[in-house]
Amino acid sequence: TTTTTFLDLPIDLIYDLFEYFYLQDLFYAFWNINQNLNQIITNSTLPLYINLTPEDIKNDFLVFLRHEINPHQISLLKVNNLFTSQRLLEKQMHKSFTCLRSLTLNNMNIKQITPILNYHRQQKQLQYLNIDASKFVQFNEINDLIEIVLQLASLTTVVLNFMPTNKVISHRNLTLTKSNIKCLTVKSCCHLNTFYSLL
Repeated sequence: TTTTTFLDLPIDLIYDLFEYFYLQDLFYAFWNINQNLNQIITNSTLPLYINLTPEDIKNDFLVFLRHEINPHQISLLKVNNLFTSQRLLEKQMHKSFTCLRSLTLNNMNIKQITPILNYHRQQKQLQYLNIDASKFVQFNEINDLIEIVLQLASLTTVVLNFMPTNKVISHRNLTLTKSNIKCLTVKSCCHLNTFYSLL
């Protein structure tokens, strides 16, 4: 009897399967098994998803990411750590991801969030933004963060997580711009007037 292995699958099917993996999983499970799989992973039409952790920044995955992957393939990026985001900014890697459609920034401070959002304001690709600002963004910085988010004209879905507060986030100093946001989720306990300010 003939045994069919993963490598016997048609290339189109492997391509479709790879769309469900984070890039780290593709790297550790499939990279350098053979040239065909390498070519599928680095194919410029394959959308890639990255969830960066401290382990990824410290090891050979970062070398792989910088030298083997076309940054235009990256359509989803999650940064889940203060240290990781600092390394990302130091290496200016966020400027490589010009085709991002989805961005999640967790456990970052306002100084790290601002340059990333300002850069993507010019790219006009970003549709989904999730910011967990509950640990490192202070209450007096929330207005600045909201203003930057509202300036991202391509955004349609935004999830914001602030520190719980009973203070009102003021809109007096907020420069209001036309926004295309269709779905706004605020994961926080906050004063009702804050929602009026956001709307």
